[in-house]
Amino acid sequence: LYKQRLRWIYGFINNTIDYRGMFFRKKYGNFSLFTIPLNIISVFAVAFLFGKIVYSFIDFILEKIIQFQTIGFHLSPKFNIFDPFFINTRSIFFVGILLFISIIFSIVFGRKMHEGKWSFSPNTFYYILIFGIVGPLWLLKALYNTVLFRKKPTWR
Repeated sequence: LYKQRLRWIYGFINNTIDYRGMFFRKKYGNFSLFTIPLNIISVFAVAFLFGKIVYSFIDFILEKIIQFQTIGFHLSPKFNIFDPFFINTRSIFFVGILLFISIIFSIVFGRKMHEGKWSFSPNTFYYILIFGIVGPLWLLKALYNTVLFRKKPTWR
């Protein structure tokens, strides 16, 4: 599955570069007006969100190291109680929610285009959770091969 998805994303990136003259050309239909631009936005969104997650994780770890050094590594069994007052409402939270809503809409709309009826499956949430974890790894590996090393695929 990893190799297949890596090939697909790698092929998407290469085709996007090869057919960059099709962007926003009305004569090519929905493919050039909807599909390619949204896929490019998704590539940048995944790269940005992955970078943000890595940065936040490293920042969190460094902050905890400083806190532990300040208190002399005193570990207490105190548990934090969830208080909704302290929810971080910075714009990235709303961008993430908007992204998930647009993904769900795209899946439901795609099913409408394919099956001819509006249908929603609860399995969509499982798909988003699992693919949201594994998908960025495939994308980053494909970007690593195409952008950094200009590696040519073996199937082309």
